[in-house]
Amino acid sequence: MARAALARRGAVLCLGCLVGTALAGCTGGDTEPAPSELLAYEARIWGELDSPSGDPRQREAEEGIAVCMAEAGFEYTPEVAPDQHQYSGQIVPTREYAAEFGYGETIAPAPGVTPSRWAFQIGDIPGQAENISYRAGLSAQAEEEYWTAMNGDVEPEDADAAAPEDFGCRGRVFAEVYADTMVPEAFREAETAIRQSWRDVEAAPRVTVAVDRWIDCMADAGYPGLTDRYGGQGLVNDAANAFPAPGDMPFEEIAEVYATELAEIQDYERTVALTDVACLEDTDFYATWDQVESEIHSRVVETYRDDLEAWATWAEEQREARP
Repeated sequence: MARAALARRGAVLCLGCLVGTALAGCTGGDTEPAPSELLAYEARIWGELDSPSGDPRQREAEEGIAVCMAEAGFEYTPEVAPDQHQYSGQIVPTREYAAEFGYGETIAPAPGVTPSRWAFQIGDIPGQAENISYRAGLSAQAEEEYWTAMNGDVEPEDADAAAPEDFGCRGRVFAEVYADTMVPEAFREAETAIRQSWRDVEAAPRVTVAVDRWIDCMADAGYPGLTDRYGGQGLVNDAANAFPAPGDMPFEEIAEVYATELAEIQDYERTVALTDVACLEDTDFYATWDQVESEIHSRVVETYRDDLEAWATWAEEQREARP
């Protein structure tokens, strides 16, 4: 189940999105068993965002923040990119994904979409420039009041006990719009167990031994000095940081002015990612991960099955109740 399960745990990078889970749906050449019960519960609890444009609730949330800020005496322009792409990557790459997209850093995930490396420039999203200009015209005191109205004024040590409205307009509005993602107190212990299971799989001795084998394999393949399983992505990130284009240059210009350099870094990304996958396969990392994850997931479900079922049912009902 490694490739499907690891793709399921993809990291989400969504323009302006606060929540969401990427379900990558990539599989290897071998027959994949069904996802674990815990992964199935997670899908029911947090939902699946199939739209390539991301979660449509983002616009509703931004418009709600604008109304809330107006009530507080401030101007706010909703910041939502039209047809925004939901950027996602895989926590461990599959061969198919690596061959086409590398790690998803410098290569466009779809035709006409900016690669994630150049997708998050300040001012690109409609409304950002207006908000930056508006804040620049505020006095220091007014700007402090603006951010208090936006985000609240909760001390970190008090955050766990604070209500959504204590986090200002963002907290209040997101609690309403994303109600199905807000964890009720009754399910907090189960949520903690789920999140701890992710860390437990990564830290399991059998997995760390497999990572050490992978590091040796990558060194033999020409990539020495890596210290953790994300080292391949780090190499690509370092290369991207050294890319000669100015940081504020639109990608359309980058693709035209630096076409040769762009092709070179994209080839490099695919090469590193494919070597990464080959080493994961050669060192039996996938099989090791599967076994460890299955054991840890089974323990979580065995302990919290009733809470997980109740939480999943509650989340589904919340989504169904939305207009």
